[in-house]
Amino acid sequence: MAAALEAGPTAWRVRPLSEDDIPAALQLAQDVYGRPAREAWYRWKVLSAPGSEGIRTAWVAEDANGLIAHYAATPLRLQLNGRVYAAAHGCDIMTAPAYRRRGVLSTVAAAAHEHWANAGLHCIIGLPTASWGGLRERIGCQPGPRLGWLWRPLRPDALLHGGAARADNPATRAARLLATPPVAAWNRFWDGAIDRAAARPRDTGRKVRVEAVTHADTVFDELWDRVGLAQGVAIVRDAAWVGYRFADAPAEPGAEHHILLALRGSVPAGYLVYRLLGSPAGTSGWIIDILTAPGDQPARASLVRAAVAAMRSAGARDVRTFAVADSMLERSFRGAGLVRRRGTYDACFIPLTAELASEAHDCRNRIYVTAGDFDVV
Repeated sequence: MAAALEAGPTAWRVRPLSEDDIPAALQLAQDVYGRPAREAWYRWKVLSAPGSEGIRTAWVAEDANGLIAHYAATPLRLQLNGRVYAAAHGCDIMTAPAYRRRGVLSTVAAAAHEHWANAGLHCIIGLPTASWGGLRERIGCQPGPRLGWLWRPLRPDALLHGGAARADNPATRAARLLATPPVAAWNRFWDGAIDRAAARPRDTGRKVRVEAVTHADTVFDELWDRVGLAQGVAIVRDAAWVGYRFADAPAEPGAEHHILLALRGSVPAGYLVYRLLGSPAGTSGWIIDILTAPGDQPARASLVRAAVAAMRSAGARDVRTFAVADSMLERSFRGAGLVRRRGTYDACFIPLTAELASEAHDCRNRIYVTAGDFDVV
C-alpha cells in the first residue's frame, strides 16, 4: 500500500516501513530528537512486540531525498469494561524539520490508522508532546488523563539547581553541607512513613516480602488474573507484557530494568519496575511501573520501600516517576515522600473503531496509567 501525494513542488508518498528503511529511520530520529537512536531498541519497540505479527507497525513518507516522516506503534492489549481489546501505543512520531506544517504526518497517520484498524487494532494510546501542535486534533486524539511528575531527593545535591551544579564549585560544596541535615531528616521521616504503611494489617495477616526477579514467568499471569480486573481500564500486565516490556527490553549497561515482586507466602501481591538513568548531573532512579490490588497499600508500600532502598544503594540522587493527579497511585507515591514537580503530560486516546469510540469517555476517566505504559523513560 502506498499513496502518491504532493507537498508544494515536491512529490512524496506514504507507505509501510521496509527493512531497508531502518538506517534512514534511525537517522531521522537522531535529526528530530537530537540524540543517537539504537537499532536494537528500535527493532524491539517497533517491530517485535507481542501481537505485531501480520501488522505493519511503522509507516513512513518519502520523497526524492529519502524518508521525511515516520509514525509507528507498539501493539499491546487494553482491558476496558471487563473486555480485552487489541490496541497499540503510538511512538516515534516525527517529521523532518524542513517538511513540517505541510500535512505530511497527518497523511502518514491516516494511512497507518486505516491499516491498523483493518488489522484488528481498536485504539491507540499516546503521550503527545508540545511539538505535536494541532496534529492531535487532525489525527483524532481524544484527551486522556493528565500525568504529573513526582520527585523525591535522596541526596543533598538533588536539591541544588536540579542537581546540575558542578561538584567542584565551592558554593556548591557549601550548599551541599547545609542541605545534608534537611535531606537526611526528610528521608528518615518518609522511610518511616512507608514502613508504617507496609506494616498495616491485612485480612490475611501475612507479611509482604519483596524479592528481585529477572524473568517474567507464570507468577505474573497469576497476579494479573487476581488483581487485573480491579484496575478498570489498563494495559494487560501479564507475563507476556512484563517480559517483553521490562525483562527482555534492550538497555545500556547500568540502565536495565529491575523487577521487584511482592509476595504473601507463595501468592503474588504485586510488582514494581525501576530503572537507573545517568546524566551529567548524576544518577536518577525512575519508578517505571507498579501493579497491586487497588486497596493493597501494604504491598505498594513494601515495593516502593524496597525500590527506594535499592536505588539509594546504587547511588541514585533522587527518585522520579509520574502518575495521574489525585489518583490512588499518586496518593501512594506522595505517601512515600514524592512531591509534585512542574510539568505534565496529557495522555491521549485515539479510537480506531466505532466500538471503541463509544467507550472513549469511560477510558478517559478510568484508565490506570504508569510511566511504563509509554516510552518517555
